[in-house]
Amino acid sequence: MPLRVTFVAAARCSSLLAERFEDDRPLDQAGWDEVQRAAHELVPLAAAELRYCSPTPRSRATGDALGYAPLAQPALRDCDMGRWRGFTLGEAMAREPSAVDAWLADPRSTPHGGESLITFISRIGGWLETRPAEEGCRIVAVAEPSVLRAALVYALKAPPSSYWNMDIGPLSTVTVAGHAGRWNLRLGAARQAGARLSARSLAGEVGDQEQVLRGAAYPPQRPPAVLVVDLERAPVEIGGAGMVRTPVAGGQVQVVEGAAVAEADVGRAGSGARQEAQGAFGGAGDALPHESSGLPVEQSAVVQ
Repeated sequence: MPLRVTFVAAARCSSLLAERFEDDRPLDQAGWDEVQRAAHELVPLAAAELRYCSPTPRSRATGDALGYAPLAQPALRDCDMGRWRGFTLGEAMAREPSAVDAWLADPRSTPHGGESLITFISRIGGWLETRPAEEGCRIVAVAEPSVLRAALVYALKAPPSSYWNMDIGPLSTVTVAGHAGRWNLRLGAARQAGARLSARSLAGEVGDQEQVLRGAAYPPQRPPAVLVVDLERAPVEIGGAGMVRTPVAGGQVQVVEGAAVAEADVGRAGSGARQEAQGAFGGAGDALPHESSGLPVEQSAVVQ
């Protein structure tokens, strides 16, 4: 039987509400209330043989509140944002607009002095690949929503740019099943897997399964397939053409995938300034963070 890993997004904190890069703030009262409301769905995951969490206070608190008694894993920490740690995207844009443009355009860039998106995805993939578990073992891991996004990109062998097309809310769940080198997104009843799948035109229009998520790679006359993972608490849309909107710092990030243009409406206090980033989210040529890309997968320490 395949290994089954369920990721649970940590409950909210004030940083998440303000859309700040991770700064280790604890759960706020609304976060505790969310955990209580979701307990009837998430507490059963405590039956997993192995239970982990990222080392952040809110992930630990979420896991403990759900009865997981999780073991902290440094490899599950959020992306290291360097000197932008604790900033909103708008604040980073106000200070270093060209650096933010570079970071959004190139998944290998580290203008903030921290960790690149490629390295982050590879680190989460490395943790997934090195779990010391028997076949058929169930694992639950509580981590920041960004970690769930990175795990999905890695498991589905999607281009790094698809990371930006996922919205994962607090206490959402994502389950992958398989073994090292081959992972599948596992979907079932909402209460069991925390997710629903709606897919259209996946086989007939595309043919090549590994290109389902590469919207920009399809001929213009053929609309790309869209894979929508409709999570219990927040939708995730991977690939596809047209517009995807993600809220940031008082405004919207608007992605027009066909033109590879992103527009950040930062909404700074008193200024109403507007920043535009050309080609912000990369293209279909981005390398994949798995073995077929030739990129190294970070090997995390094996926990006995």
